[in-house]
Amino acid sequence: MGFGDMDDGEISKLTGLWIEKVKLMKNRMFSEPFVGDYDDVKRFSEVCKESGYKILKGGRFYHLVWGGQDKGKVVKILIKLYRDTFKDDLRSIGLGDSENDEDMLKAVDIPIIIPNPKTGYANINVANDLRVKCMGSKGRVLGLMYI
Repeated sequence: MGFGDMDDGEISKLTGLWIEKVKLMKNRMFSEPFVGDYDDVKRFSEVCKESGYKILKGGRFYHLVWGGQDKGKVVKILIKLYRDTFKDDLRSIGLGDSENDEDMLKAVDIPIIIPNPKTGYANINVANDLRVKCMGSKGRVLGLMYI
């Protein structure tokens, strides 16, 4: 079931967000988060591929996106913009904890992988990654402190 099919209360229970934040989160333009069991998602993914879309697995939810879209493309644009505008020797850092972060982590100079509280380290294959042991915000802080 997609977030667009749920009321604010259902999304709040799933995400832990306050209703005011849920309303902001629902104002999406480029992806649709949803929940489902593995077999249903696998079948849905095949239908999506035929239509030019893909399913990305996040830390807690799946995301329906256009097939040519990924976080890595956006990060590459931002890195180029910063390097062209400010300084071409800037270093980029990316932090991620789920499979939908892989393209973004491949695009940065220093990829930091944080374990997910429910599943541990995501199935991410990135060269020269730094894997921290702490989860969530503690893992992000530890990774940045190490850098």
